[in-house]
Amino acid sequence: MALFRPILGELNGSLANNVFARTKGGLIVKRRAQPTNPQTQQQQLVRSYLQTMADRWNSVLTEVGRADWRAWASQQTHVNRLGESVTWSGQQEYVALGARNLRIGAPISDTIPDAPAPPPLKTVTVSADAASGDITLAFTNSPIGATHKIVAYGVLNHSPGRMPLRSNAVFLGASAAAATSPFTVTYLGGLMEDLYVTVWLYVQDGFGQQSQPIQGRSIIAI
Repeated sequence: MALFRPILGELNGSLANNVFARTKGGLIVKRRAQPTNPQTQQQQLVRSYLQTMADRWNSVLTEVGRADWRAWASQQTHVNRLGESVTWSGQQEYVALGARNLRIGAPISDTIPDAPAPPPLKTVTVSADAASGDITLAFTNSPIGATHKIVAYGVLNHSPGRMPLRSNAVFLGASAAAATSPFTVTYLGGLMEDLYVTVWLYVQDGFGQQSQPIQGRSIIAI
């Protein structure tokens, strides 16, 4: 690993097989790790949803519909991993929102959203039971909107000192529309006593738009 000061301004990200990053000690460069090709059931499902939506972009939407998505997308912003605001293409927005609905068994919307993304939940209290496998999520504001659902992701059975990343969370389940607190999901993989669960809850509307997540964690009881 090398530490140096770049000649042409600040560097961040990757170039060829090198990764540049800013640290307390300055700018570092290291070799980029070669990614694996994960084949878990959940990852294969996500890939299938994305492929389905990519196919629909060409086979289902009309040119007028695609133009609507492009125009709508130009008014939306997202924050990338570097904390920068970016704009997605119309196809990226359509695929992302539709894949979210497919993930929770909701109908796909081929029309652009007619309202902003839902507001986030205010609070969440998590309780997890090893015997039943139930993870109970008590939340406010209850009930949520008439067409909104709560979508839960989590990192389960981790040590108390670990602060897991949201990017490592697995899909746990989705509530019915207009859900009231509490919302309970059952983790079929099994929960282990005295370890922790960390969850992230989103509110998702009928178009696939999601609120900002709210995080909660709890020790697993027997």
